[in-house]
Amino acid sequence: MIRGSTQLYAIVGHPVSQVKSPEIFNRWFAQQGMDAVMIPLDVRPEGLAAFVELMRFADNLRGVVVTIPYKEAITRYIDRPSAQVSALGVANVLRVGQAGEIVGDMTDGRGFVRALGDKGVAVHGKHVFILGCGGAGSAVAWDVLGAGAARVSLSDLDGSRAGGLRARLATRYRQQEVRVVREAPAEFDIVLNATSLGMNPNDPLPVPLERIPPGAVVADAVTAPPETPFLKGAAMRGHRVQSGAEMAAGQAPLIAEFFGLPGLK
Repeated sequence: MIRGSTQLYAIVGHPVSQVKSPEIFNRWFAQQGMDAVMIPLDVRPEGLAAFVELMRFADNLRGVVVTIPYKEAITRYIDRPSAQVSALGVANVLRVGQAGEIVGDMTDGRGFVRALGDKGVAVHGKHVFILGCGGAGSAVAWDVLGAGAARVSLSDLDGSRAGGLRARLATRYRQQEVRVVREAPAEFDIVLNATSLGMNPNDPLPVPLERIPPGAVVADAVTAPPETPFLKGAAMRGHRVQSGAEMAAGQAPLIAEFFGLPGLK
């Protein structure tokens, strides 16, 4: 039951029908007996600035998760960005600091690595192929390199966006290979679809299944449907797969920590 004392958390995007964070957090809040709730808010682009301004004055709005298409746009309203947010220009979590400033961070990449680790898949020394260089793709590239990936290949329909991400990554990760590709490399160990392909039933596959090397792990950032045609096809060919919902679950403890809610596993 929501009361006047209930602490509010939100996930903001446009649309939000696909988001999984409310399910994860509300189940945990109930298990812990916490007077808290996470709600999805479908905010139109022209209202994004007003929403962030509202955060400064809504004392019971304790934290916000940011999803598509706002992970880049939201950074212009952040007063105190993390180092990763400053470097990449993307964020997915916000809270208000003690001085009323908007604090921002990014957990997508760490959640991806954590979820892979839960499956027994190590990133260290691997070649990771990422399709889509927006918010999630940028964060995953940053964090797989931080976890010791030997090589990252980036692909995006907007070649300048992929090139820009490569340049930003190169300022921090100078010893590892980062390259921009137009199509799937001949060999890679892990592939992530960080585009929106798969959200709609008639979408083409982000990578032809026959181009995926034997033994490669196939991951998707799309959370709805829970099993995209890409993942379903890859699993039928014997690949280990990781869903967008598993990626979301992997970062939930990191989001909780950012909000000052320790204990979510």
